Amino acid sequence: MSAVSHSTPAPLSHREAAERVRAELARRFAELEGWLDAPPATWNARASEGGWSVAEICEHVVLANRFLLLLAQKIAGRGARRAARGLTPPPQASDLSLLAALESREFRWSRPDHMAPGGRIGRGELRTQLMEQREQCSSLTTAVGSGAGALHRIRMTVVGERLDLHQMLGFVAMHLARHLEQIERIAAGADSPRAAREPPA
Repeated sequence: MSAVSHSTPAPLSHREAAERVRAELARRFAELEGWLDAPPATWNARASEGGWSVAEICEHVVLANRFLLLLAQKIAGRGARRAARGLTPPPQASDLSLLAALESREFRWSRPDHMAPGGRIGRGELRTQLMEQREQCSSLTTAVGSGAGALHRIRMTVVGERLDLHQMLGFVAMHLARHLEQIERIAAGADSPRAAREPPA
């Protein structure tokens, strides 16, 4: 299932975009938090030797979110300062079509070493951090709704584009969705040989 919609026929207002990405993020975070209650056999399962386990995937998502939300906060802060100086946001929210390629299982992101899981975060701390990150995302959508989040962009090498706040939060939702699908495949024991290799970030 797609993490975000890329086929909306009409552009969205900033408020509509904020509502959509807020709902998508809330749903994806709730799904991932649900996996923290998995029994040990599932929690430690991995697609194949060398692949990440469910536990390691959850840790990776938390580590990646730390980095992505720092960038999102930077966009929001600079956008707010520009709005305070009187800059006017574009009339409509940015679209998320430039994220479409990242949803493919064929896509590989060479994630930085600091996003690699190391078994250092237990389930309780993972739950705490995911809850905090979910609240942080919800707070950031306020800047999407006001339009201020569209007043600054940051270049994301993995996308090859500069992203505003709406697009950055869409990226977070897409990243969550990719790894949720991976966890579901592992839990079902139905991973393909291609997917059994080290997962994308």
